[in-house]
Amino acid sequence: MYQGQLRQAEVKREVILAAGSLESPKLLLLSGIGAENELKKHNIPLKLSLPGVGENFHDHVTVSSHFVLKSDVEEPVCNLCRVALFAKSDPSMPVSDLEYLMMVTTQHDETEQEAKALTIHVSIQVPVSRGWVKLASNDPLADPLIHPNLLGEKADRDRLIAAIQKARQLVKTEPLAGIIERELIPGQKYPTDEALDTFIREQAQSQWHICGSCKMGIDDMAVVNPELIVRGLNNVRVVDSSIMPSVVTGHAQSSIFAIAEKAADLIMANLYQLQNS
Repeated sequence: MYQGQLRQAEVKREVILAAGSLESPKLLLLSGIGAENELKKHNIPLKLSLPGVGENFHDHVTVSSHFVLKSDVEEPVCNLCRVALFAKSDPSMPVSDLEYLMMVTTQHDETEQEAKALTIHVSIQVPVSRGWVKLASNDPLADPLIHPNLLGEKADRDRLIAAIQKARQLVKTEPLAGIIERELIPGQKYPTDEALDTFIREQAQSQWHICGSCKMGIDDMAVVNPELIVRGLNNVRVVDSSIMPSVVTGHAQSSIFAIAEKAADLIMANLYQLQNS
């Protein structure tokens, strides 16, 4: 589809699909590649049964705590944050599954007055919850249906609650304790884990590291193989964050660059093999 007109393009060797974790599964589904029952809903003929298309969708989930600073605290001279902490919610975890980002921000206090605050963003780096991306219709211009299912699993909620409580402990230690006036958000309304469960359900949001909806693997729900080729095909690759089986423990952009670099190596190696066969 180009400028409202349906066009046909032919490829000599292969198609590279790099539309991202929302649009890549959508394009595969529109092409008849996916779960048969989902395609039938939109009168799309099945070309290839791959039930994993659009499944395994997930993201880092984050929530913020704000602590009002004393008036004599100077502003930082940098943009955003200079301090980040990666930590384990449980010492037995193989990798750090929590991230803390700290920065000075302007918030509004209980009287709607501006207040300078230390903001601590806490996020889950190894989420258990999984959502999905599906078609809303067979119209290629229609946005897909998205169910992120953030915090759908209790294990994710428990870890985020523990991370907020840890942030509260952190600001009570020096040198932070000496510059903090009071906790603003979540605040005294949410002192317990049970209360914080309500808070995170209301306030948690995406960290914009969406991935997983065309995951790589060899199991029945995998969409692409280890060479990023759509399983069951031989000339369509997916090259974006959707192929990650699990999101990386950190911000995803550098890993997406690495996926693209690896894809380039695979494509060149395949071309070399064809030219010398």
